[in-house]
Amino acid sequence: MAGLPHDGTASGDPVPSTSMSAPPLHVVHLGLLTTQVINALYNVLMQYLVSPAVSITPLVFCAYRDVLAWPLLLTACTWTLPRWSSSSSAALSKPYVPSLLLPADKREWPQLALQALLGVFCNQLFFLYGVQLTDATTAAIVNLSLPIFTASLAVCMGVEVPRWRTAAGIALAVAGAAVLKLGAGSSSSPASSSSRSLALNTAGITVLLLGALASAVYLLLQASMLKRHPALLVTTWEYLVGAALVSVAALLYTPLDGLVLSKAALPALVFSVVGNSCMKYFLQALCNKHAGSVVTTVWSTLCPALTAALSVLMLGAELSWSHVGALPVAAGAYLVTAARTSHHDQQR
Repeated sequence: MAGLPHDGTASGDPVPSTSMSAPPLHVVHLGLLTTQVINALYNVLMQYLVSPAVSITPLVFCAYRDVLAWPLLLTACTWTLPRWSSSSSAALSKPYVPSLLLPADKREWPQLALQALLGVFCNQLFFLYGVQLTDATTAAIVNLSLPIFTASLAVCMGVEVPRWRTAAGIALAVAGAAVLKLGAGSSSSPASSSSRSLALNTAGITVLLLGALASAVYLLLQASMLKRHPALLVTTWEYLVGAALVSVAALLYTPLDGLVLSKAALPALVFSVVGNSCMKYFLQALCNKHAGSVVTTVWSTLCPALTAALSVLMLGAELSWSHVGALPVAAGAYLVTAARTSHHDQQR
């Protein structure tokens, strides 16, 4: 594969060790929880945006989101990376000078392009089109395949060692989240379900599965690059390339009158730019750097439980038997995290 991970920069200088600024474990877990809260809010907004009342074009929405998010990420890099470089240079023979636009080492460009294609372009578009073809409940159930894809690929690639607690934790988390979402799905109206054709559901599920697979490969690729560069910088690079890809696609495949967003979509766009693109992608990269891809994706199984909780708090939804699925989800996330922590302790 082009752009295989390698150590060092183009000039042969070493890069800073990532362990010297590792945050405490509870901070990493708080970041993982925050990403899932943002995901739950985003799911509610996207279900509204793809409804006939608003009827956005997913490709156009993603173009606006990514183009607006990249300058914010670049500004954050401009303010924070000089301090990071200054503190890191003490451990190096020469200061580490990051490139804000693209990696200085051109050998990393193919890998970065693939990360942007999978994690920014495909991930966002496949989710929105999948929700549009099915519904939010189906999308959440299918997305439970993400930790399974990630763990399987990580073991096949030699990134992770097979451990029984990891397998048991993933099984518990997926089963619990399925209970949550199947319980929610049982309350949907029969008329709404019967009106959706089998062909559309099949296509939507296929798109969502492809999105989950793309996310799994993206997180594993990103983990190797995060060993050489700060999380915020990698996120900024990905969004530059991703915004370019989605913008070109939107201009090529959307009529001119379809390039304008309605006023109803603007609040969701603001949240998507600030919350989902900037905050979530940065926190996800930071946690991927310090917790690993498997732990990061297992935490995604908390999203259905958080969505149910937000529905109760914000929409006045009633509690149901299905909400007990939150218990195995929490237990599964704990098992995988404990297995990862135990593995690191043994390596020390």
